[in-house]
Amino acid sequence: MVKPKSISRFVRPKGLTRRLVDVVFGVADRNCAGFGICKIEPKGQANSIVCAGSVVSAEIYPATPNGIGLLISLDQISPLTMERYFYFDYFVVEEDYAIPKHIWQRYGEAQVVKKGYYKILRGDGHIHLIFSQDNNLLSTLK
Repeated sequence: MVKPKSISRFVRPKGLTRRLVDVVFGVADRNCAGFGICKIEPKGQANSIVCAGSVVSAEIYPATPNGIGLLISLDQISPLTMERYFYFDYFVVEEDYAIPKHIWQRYGEAQVVKKGYYKILRGDGHIHLIFSQDNNLLSTLK
């Protein structure tokens, strides 16, 4: 009997639609303490940032017509970071975060991750975050 292939519910973005970045979690106004996104920089550049936030490598890409996707490999996330930011079903963003132009310019107009609670999608070996109005629990409660 042939074992069927397991298919992940989440498709990795392909080609030029993705960019490798370092993501620092936290809030910029609090030296990257707290919850949310403190900084997003090109891969390898965030390690020089001295702050209280956790740094992980991720793939960033346009996820919906007006959304932002982050795909993070589980092997990039320390146990402490996993417990602090990904233990529950939602990723918390305490303050709006504007994606820097040098990261997002290849995709079009500027994007902002709005304050809110975003469903954490878990796949085989990765965590997938979609920052869009449709996926923000605060926007659905209004």
